[in-house]
Amino acid sequence: MIDNTNTIPTTITAGNSLTRLINFDDYPASDGWLLSLVLLNAAGKITIDAVASGDSHSLQIPALTTAAYTPGEYRYVVLASNG
Repeated sequence: MIDNTNTIPTTITAGNSLTRLINFDDYPASDGWLLSLVLLNAAGKITIDAVASGDSHSLQIPALTTAAYTPGEYRYVVLASNG
């Protein structure tokens, strides 16, 4: 199921998949903008690249991927780039 809340979740549960459709009016995927979610904690950095979906950016993290995440608190940053 795709969550269209346009927000980054405050919790990601290991072993669960996550799919979010993110819209940034200033950075539409249809104009070539790429979006990445970067999770940071003491164990390191995890980068999730979004997939274009019209003007939106679809973040998709499979359950097998989240199962390997180190438990704990993370900070995140969303990066947008073009060209």
